[in-house]
Amino acid sequence: MTVVDFLRLSRANWHVLLVAIVVCTLGAYAYVLSLPVTYASSSSAFVQVGGTGNIADTINGSQVAQQKAQAYTTLVGTLPVANEVSKATGIPVGRIAGHITASVGTAALITVSVTCDTPSDCPKIANAALVATANTVKNLESDGGQTVIRVVPLQNATGDGGRISPNVKKHVEAGFAAGVVLGYLLAVLRLMLDQRLRTVQDVETITGAGTLGILPKTSMLRGNSRRDADPHSHAGEALRQLRTNLRFVNVDNPPKAIVVTSPNPGEGKSTVASTLARVLADAGTPTVLIDADLRRPTVAEVYGIDGSVGLSQVLAGTVELEDALRSVSTENLRILPAGRVPPNPSELVGSDRMRSLLSTLREDHMVIIDAPPILPVTDAGLLAAAADGAVLVAVMGRTAKEQLRVSVSMLERINARLLGSVINRAPARGIGAAYYGYGYGGYRRASQRYYSSEVTEPKQQTESTPDVDAATGAVDDGASVSSRSERHVHLKRRAKV
Repeated sequence: MTVVDFLRLSRANWHVLLVAIVVCTLGAYAYVLSLPVTYASSSSAFVQVGGTGNIADTINGSQVAQQKAQAYTTLVGTLPVANEVSKATGIPVGRIAGHITASVGTAALITVSVTCDTPSDCPKIANAALVATANTVKNLESDGGQTVIRVVPLQNATGDGGRISPNVKKHVEAGFAAGVVLGYLLAVLRLMLDQRLRTVQDVETITGAGTLGILPKTSMLRGNSRRDADPHSHAGEALRQLRTNLRFVNVDNPPKAIVVTSPNPGEGKSTVASTLARVLADAGTPTVLIDADLRRPTVAEVYGIDGSVGLSQVLAGTVELEDALRSVSTENLRILPAGRVPPNPSELVGSDRMRSLLSTLREDHMVIIDAPPILPVTDAGLLAAAADGAVLVAVMGRTAKEQLRVSVSMLERINARLLGSVINRAPARGIGAAYYGYGYGGYRRASQRYYSSEVTEPKQQTESTPDVDAATGAVDDGASVSSRSERHVHLKRRAKV
């Protein structure tokens, strides 16, 4: 994992990290509050060895004092010393024994340390322990009433004992660190267990084909807004990018009949089909949009047209093709609604009449086919086999990897050509994010800045600009675009389906 991947993982799982850190930090603080508070005090004494006063005795006395001081440290924690401290302070022996320790520093200096649960008792115990140790040494070292070695108190404990445990800061810092570790463990676990599509690389690896377009999550691609999205919006630019990428799928033999489907319902395949057909028509390409989802048709509702007569009647032979086609406000675009919902949708879309219909339309038109989802029913597979190729629509963070993998496998088994995939509802932030999918934030801001500063060109210059055929990439002038628009009248002269 690179640094960039780590940062993306952190951004995608910030809420998990935050919850883990807060829980562990508060848990550590609650644990600290449950622990008993311990206080400590210390006092010190000096071991003195008597002598004649000459240099040799002084040197020998210092060495003996150092040795004796080391030996006296064991006396401090003994029961006789604890009993004497108890008599002097009135504190029970049970609260004293085991709470007194001693250490030896340089120059025969003994330091007595005491821990207790009451701050006012600590200095009393420390000072009394020092006196008790001195008395015990005096009794042990006296020789016929003469004391050669003495323990002389040097510094008594004063004030209340200082708090030494629990260390709130240390425990809270440990809880914070544990929260960070736990948060990243949960983030990595989520990444390992998550089987949904999260990146463009996931989609391209599974499909083995390129990503034709990334459509942002926006209200412009919902409801009736799909038929007239703002061309200067980031959604409009994304659709034009999809149109351009389709143009270069195969420059020598460009697809003229394209099936748009998705692994599951509700992933936006009708949105992609409807808007793709519109932008193709806007570029001057005569386009026919076929609603081949005979189970749950939506195209007629999107464009606000009568969908009672359409594809099902044409395939049944009860209505002529030209009578079923509907014109809309978008120039160069005609729509073939689904018509009446038949009892046998799969048989109709897989019939020879359907293949003949596609052959007739693709001669002079770009045909976009809104097909049902490929996993629940077989209709999309039958249509893809009859068309020039299929486009799979997937939703980042919703479509499962296995579902996309099975969809690709189904297309391969029927020798259908997968032109590429379209990622729908990309989040507005985090373009290229490693975990929560491709975003659209960076492009959206750049698009808004570009169009807000765009200078409107003179009308006569715009009218003289040649148009580009979306299917072939050929450049046509205005007259040729008009002539292509007039080709719709030739449908009556075609053979009956």
